[in-house]
Parts: sequence; C-alpha cells; structure tokens
Amino acid sequence: MKVIKQELANDSKAISLFQQEINILEQLHYPGIPEAERYFPYQTRAGLALHCMVIEKIEGPNLEQWLKQQQNRLISERQALAWFKQLAEISGLVHNQQYVHRDIKPANIMIRLDGQLVLIDFGTSREITITYVANNGGMISILSSGYSPIEQMHGQAIPQSDFLY
Repeated sequence: MKVIKQELANDSKAISLFQQEINILEQLHYPGIPEAERYFPYQTRAGLALHCMVIEKIEGPNLEQWLKQQQNRLISERQALAWFKQLAEISGLVHNQQYVHRDIKPANIMIRLDGQLVLIDFGTSREITITYVANNGGMISILSSGYSPIEQMHGQAIPQSDFLY
C-alpha cells in the first residue's frame, strides 16, 4: 500500500497528483509498470485523513541503490543495451497510451529479482492532450538534478523528454 505523506494529507494539489497516479497506472498494463488496484481515503481515529492506493510491491532495489551496491562499477555493454531496450519499450508503451512520465531517473527504475526493469512513481506524469501539444508541453517544471532534459527544465516537456540521452 502506498500512502500520501502526512504533511501533504490536506494539500489538494498533492492529493490530485496522487489520485492521478492511480488513474494512470490502472490504464497501463505491462510487466515494466507496477499493477495498481485501487485508491481509497481513510480516516484515522484521530481524525487524520489518509489517501491510500493499493499497488504491486516490486521486490528488488531501484537502479540508484543497485549502483551503490555495485560501488558504481561499470556494467557490460550487453547489460546496458538490455536495460536500455527495456526502458525504451516501457517509455514507448507509456507514450502510446498518451502519457509522459517526466521523472525517469535511477531512483524511479526498480530491478525485479528476475532482472526485469520496472518504471515507478507516476505521480508527476502528464496526459498528452491536444491542449498540451499546442502549448508545447508547457507546464510546471519537474526537476531531478542531473536527469531532467533542458526542455523539461523550462516547463516544455514533450514525449521525447522521457527518453534518456
């Protein structure tokens, strides 16, 4: 279960993004994307409103953790190409469903125990609509230092911004 942070429990924008994440995940069915089951609010006895989603638990480290475990040693060309192919397929599926992830980075890429990569954290994803395209993807900038493409840093993310380069 994924629960919105307590300090964001009354933040309407954070709640909207949290609900948007479950809506997106419910539409994307692929081994490289976590399966989501449902969203529900929960009121604690103390009166705190929690926002929860039931989502597939991915066993294994994220790529950032894995790199640290490997002491940042180089991986083989074969492994790099296999991972790149998996990420390109996952991103392609997301884009074919008319979404842009906007936060692809090692911390948001999990490695299943069988080696399959899984793209996580769709909380900042955005639907590609006619208005979105007409505005050149203009939106609030989502930044991950060292990973965000220039156009996204300027609030102009487009589907190609998801591809690592």
